[in-house]
Amino acid sequence: MREVRIKLIGFGNVGREFVRQLLARERIIAERFRVRFSIAFIADSRGVLYGTSTIRRDLLEKALNVPRGAVSSLKSGVRGESACSAVEK
Repeated sequence: MREVRIKLIGFGNVGREFVRQLLARERIIAERFRVRFSIAFIADSRGVLYGTSTIRRDLLEKALNVPRGAVSSLKSGVRGESACSAVEK
């Protein structure tokens, strides 16, 4: 199985729907295409949300329910960090 790591910059309507669709179709994509997706970080206008190596599913689900610009308020979020600095890590 091939793993594809996603670095998501922007978490408005499109970014959130993208994550919803990945979560909803995770098993189908893995079975049909032999690909597993993981999200390394999500950057929004106010900060970045990281996982230890990837963001766990439960944390992704929480991120979908926080207001815009608030993913960095979740556990392992870094308020004030830019998307550029996250990409460079």
